[in-house]
Amino acid sequence: MACAAPRSCSAQANGITLLVLVVVFTYAAARRLADPPPVAGGLVTTTAVVGIAVNAAAALLISRANRTSLKRRGRVPARPQRRLGVPRDRRLRSPWC
Repeated sequence: MACAAPRSCSAQANGITLLVLVVVFTYAAARRLADPPPVAGGLVTTTAVVGIAVNAAAALLISRANRTSLKRRGRVPARPQRRLGVPRDRRLRSPWC
């Protein structure tokens, strides 16, 4: 495997690293499925109850939100780069600018 450019070497290294990690994680998962370790039931139940409480609180806060001004608060400025004083030739090209 020869590299023509540093970018291709980097891409090859990333790909090989990902493949190795996939093999390691698959092997570990197969071993755990074949012989599952004991689970601390109390800790799992406590974590589940806390998660349900946090989700319920978030749903309650969202349900009470003021929905009349979402358009103004969530809108991306039409020309954010112009407001920052970025020269025209240095501006990023994006769908909303």
